[in-house]
Amino acid sequence: MFSLFPGVILPEFIGVIKADVKALLNANNKSKTFEHVKAVAEMAAQIAGQDFGITDERVLSAVECHTTLKNNPSAYDMALFTADKLAWDQDGLPPFDAVVRGALTQSLEAASLAYMEYIVTNKMILFAHKWFEEGLQFLRPPNFGEELQCNSVCQH
Repeated sequence: MFSLFPGVILPEFIGVIKADVKALLNANNKSKTFEHVKAVAEMAAQIAGQDFGITDERVLSAVECHTTLKNNPSAYDMALFTADKLAWDQDGLPPFDAVVRGALTQSLEAASLAYMEYIVTNKMILFAHKWFEEGLQFLRPPNFGEELQCNSVCQH
């Protein structure tokens, strides 16, 4: 099978999206990603009303898109998205830590874009979710112009 990224293991797909995504993530030692996405969906539903009665759409939006971001993200969306990325679940600091923290001194937009550009440029993403692609396009110029300086990783 063909893969855009060298070293990515493509398992035999059966045509059931949920099972195929899980197989892909498992084959590439990324099973935590699937578990994380599933857990977030369950947690968001719980937060939405059962446990805390949270109905603030800004908070619910941020929880919903914290792994991918989305088009026209709010400050809440970008703050949780950036925090999620910097809260690395592996040993040590994430490879993009300095780039994203440096961009945070400028703005949430710059930090979000710095992370997104870094993982694309360094081929750290297997498949981009539609929301990720829309968020990345939104944050790139001309929407925010050249004022976003994301170090050398941003491709304008």
